[in-house]
Amino acid sequence: MEPIAPITGGCLCGGVRYEIGVAPLQSTLCHCSMCRKATGGVLVPWVTVPVTALLIVKGDLRRYKSSAPAVRSFCPDCGTQITFWHEARAGEIDVTHGSLDDPDAFPPTLQIFAASRPKFMKGFDPALPSRDEY
Repeated sequence: MEPIAPITGGCLCGGVRYEIGVAPLQSTLCHCSMCRKATGGVLVPWVTVPVTALLIVKGDLRRYKSSAPAVRSFCPDCGTQITFWHEARAGEIDVTHGSLDDPDAFPPTLQIFAASRPKFMKGFDPALPSRDEY
C-alpha cells in the first residue's frame, strides 16, 4: 500500500490519539448485533486498514475479547470504541469511522450483516425531517 498523509483520529476525551498512514482498504456500515451492543449505536461505520498501518500516538487502549475470535479496543477513560480485530482477518483491523477526525474523507461503500439490521432501518428514509441542532 502506498503511504498517504496521515489519517488521524481519537476518542471523545482526547486520551487516545492515532494515525493511519495508508488509505483504508474499505469503508463499511455494520449492522451486526454485537457492534450495536458494543457501541450502543444502531449501526457502526468502520474503516478497514492493515494492522501495521495503525499507530497509537497518545494513550493506551484497553482490549476486550468480545467473542472467541474477536477483540475490540477502547479508551479506558471515556469508553470510545476505537478498533475491532478478528482472527479470520488477522492482518487487518477495523477502526470506528466516528473516531476519525475527518469522517467525510472515507464514506462507507458497503453494508455488512444487513440481515441483522433493525426493522426500522430497512425503511429508513433520509428525507425524514432533520435539525442541525437538538
